[in-house]
Amino acid sequence: MTSNIQRLKGWLKPLECTPLHPQGLVLRNSGKTVRWLKRHARGILVDIGCGNGHLRKLLPDTVRYIGIDYPTTMALGYSGKPDILADAARLPIVGASVDTVVMLDVLEHLAEPGLAIAEAARILRPGGQCLIH
Repeated sequence: MTSNIQRLKGWLKPLECTPLHPQGLVLRNSGKTVRWLKRHARGILVDIGCGNGHLRKLLPDTVRYIGIDYPTTMALGYSGKPDILADAARLPIVGASVDTVVMLDVLEHLAEPGLAIAEAARILRPGGQCLIH
């Protein structure tokens, strides 16, 4: 299994900044995306579909980062470790407890993206922001 994961990582590496990579658009526009996120991120931030969790290191210290990803996705060989393994449509987070929700190149991978958006709305505090790319 490990050799298959390494092989998959090797195949995806050259595609990193292209739309063919699962996070290609985020990686290609990472400078603009990070500036946008820094302007809007605050308080407790939940990164749904965090992948390698690269945002954790890029956000200000005033932001409390929580990365969430789907177990099957993580099994594809991401090197990061999410704080929570969960389905975007069923988040194990208390309602109205989060200041910022981030979904970078996530919705297009979901069978029912509306459920993930509804969950994001459920966990956001009044006045919170959902940042979708």
